[in-house]
Amino acid sequence: MFVAGALEFELSRDAGGRVWLKYRKTGSEWGGYEGRATSGPLAGERLAEMSAFLAYWFSWRSCFPDSAVVK
Repeated sequence: MFVAGALEFELSRDAGGRVWLKYRKTGSEWGGYEGRATSGPLAGERLAEMSAFLAYWFSWRSCFPDSAVVK
């Protein structure tokens, strides 16, 4: 489960193996890089963009040794 502000999401996988985020409260599914709901009552709505940081694990781990990988 992922928590984004007050929104709770879980990972969902379709028959083709694609991964979607599913909003627990409404069942709406969010996919792709657009952050747009593709099904459910929120279909067509878009998530707000937020900053992201791309790093290699070895580099991240050296700066943040208490980090953990959740699988």
